[in-house]
Amino acid sequence: MKRAILPTAIAVTVTAAMTLTACSAVSASSASSRAGGVEWGSCATFLKEVTEAYELPEQPSTLVEDRERLECASIEVPVDYGKPDGRKLGIQLTRLPATDTEAGVVVTNPGGPGLEGRTMPIALLYSRMASLNKTRTIVGMDVRGTGKEARSCDAVDKVEAPAEKPVTESSASIYAGELAKATASCVETDPEFFANLTTANAARDLDRVREALGLQKISYYGASWGTELGIAYRSAFPERVDRMLLDSVVDIRGNMRLAFDDLVATAAEFPMPPESAGDGQAIPGYLTLSRFTRTAYTCNGTTDATDFTQQWADFQRRAAEYPTTGTMRPRHPVSADIPGVTMCMGWQGTAKPVEAKRIDGSLQLVAHRTETTTPAAWARHAQETVGGRLFTLDDGNHGSLNSSDKAAAAVDYLTTGKYIE
Repeated sequence: MKRAILPTAIAVTVTAAMTLTACSAVSASSASSRAGGVEWGSCATFLKEVTEAYELPEQPSTLVEDRERLECASIEVPVDYGKPDGRKLGIQLTRLPATDTEAGVVVTNPGGPGLEGRTMPIALLYSRMASLNKTRTIVGMDVRGTGKEARSCDAVDKVEAPAEKPVTESSASIYAGELAKATASCVETDPEFFANLTTANAARDLDRVREALGLQKISYYGASWGTELGIAYRSAFPERVDRMLLDSVVDIRGNMRLAFDDLVATAAEFPMPPESAGDGQAIPGYLTLSRFTRTAYTCNGTTDATDFTQQWADFQRRAAEYPTTGTMRPRHPVSADIPGVTMCMGWQGTAKPVEAKRIDGSLQLVAHRTETTTPAAWARHAQETVGGRLFTLDDGNHGSLNSSDKAAAAVDYLTTGKYIE
């Protein structure tokens, strides 16, 4: 499988300069401090990791401002919340303390799933939402399975997709079988870990972060898959949420067939060059995406994704209805390298879509009218399901609220509660 592992700057239209500075501005804090149950200290090791990652493509940063303000910490959570005294894993955190008097904390997530999130506070600092940091401490976190807890699957990476065009059902079936076998071999190395890479568990981890910070409530800003995490958290812990801002809302129905149908139809309605499209990642400036973590999260939470016969029949149906976009690989995190096959082939266990409840409280959803990565229809469906206020930007740029002309309004929402208009 020749899908390159790259930083996610391809995903949105924030400038390249912001992408570089977002990564390399992360640095060490000379002194440690304690907030709640978290010991904050140096980010020197993380800075070194980011610097080395960006030396590979020869993309040095020239920005040195605010290097010393970013602080790092970690907490432990159970691998399996059904076994609270069992194995533990680490959740890595960063924070940018408010520059003025702190009036609250905003926890962030950039999407993926599978992206580390520790660089998001710095990414926001060099976006149009930088003023958020005046009165709000911004916290980034690596959700389980990312950052230091990321796992790779070399066996899957080595599976080669059929080269023939158009691909036949026979060759696609062989490819799907090879993916299933490779995936199983990796899951078998630690079935407990991979079975617990779920959005529900990431939401539980997020509440452990809130608790460790010593806070009764947090505000939250998530993009792309980060919107699913936000909805899961708000549904499970409604009393712990102050304000929640969700940009480029994903499909929370948890059904691969419905998601692929929407993606193909939206791509037909709003054509765009293939090289400009992402796979559900958001906000550039991050270390390498963990693809197998992304697969685990999505396959654990998505039905109708594992059976090749069904996937191939659905592909044929879409190709007949949409002769152009229906014959292409859908732009989705677990699309395999050819249409008609997903990365969930052979995934074991029962998929459990995210629990989404209609909850009173402050919730701002943001969609992008012509976006094809997370279609605006998904945000409308989320609003019908969980409530909140929906604003639609007249663009097609995935996860780009923080670089849009509504960025200041987004800050106003998180700081005052005024909805975006």
